[in-house]
Amino acid sequence: MTKYALVGDVGGTNARLALCEVETGTISQAKTFSTSDYDNLEAVIRHYLDEQKQDITHGCIAIACPITGDWVEMTNHDWAFSASQMKQSLGFETLEIINDFTAVSMAIPMLAESDVIQFGGKTPVKDKPIAIYGAGTGLGVSIWCTWRSAGSVCRARAVTLILPRTVKRKMRFWKCCALSSVTSLQSACSQVPGWSICTGRL
Repeated sequence: MTKYALVGDVGGTNARLALCEVETGTISQAKTFSTSDYDNLEAVIRHYLDEQKQDITHGCIAIACPITGDWVEMTNHDWAFSASQMKQSLGFETLEIINDFTAVSMAIPMLAESDVIQFGGKTPVKDKPIAIYGAGTGLGVSIWCTWRSAGSVCRARAVTLILPRTVKRKMRFWKCCALSSVTSLQSACSQVPGWSICTGRL
């Protein structure tokens, strides 16, 4: 019997869920839900699993926010939850919640040459760091580094720039790898009148 795990990509606007065949990694039954239609992530997952009628007890959800512990609070939406409580409520054996751009970084080594398009520059140098950028409801940035023969996602820090209340908006940047880079960005932005800055590890 084919065994599946739940996989998901959750952003401020949409939650995309799918089934991943455990043995082969094949993705199927992908479906997109509007986050504004549901009170919380668990409600979306329950709706999806009810449709699939599969015995799912393992899952991994990539979500657009810093992951610092059990409590997960989205950056660009009002969803917040305890990962351990949601795992228990769903009856899962395992439920991993990871940052969305950590997930993207970990997928980069799986791409074949036919999956990518080069623009500008020269031929990429093997095993050098790879930067990943993506604009959605927020801005995502990550980096994939390789040491020896094993790949690893570098530790990252999230830098949040909060504009004055009169502006009524927030700007969020993900600055990865070097603490010195974060410090430099923090120093530069602190010169902007009315901006407050906080940092947190992803």
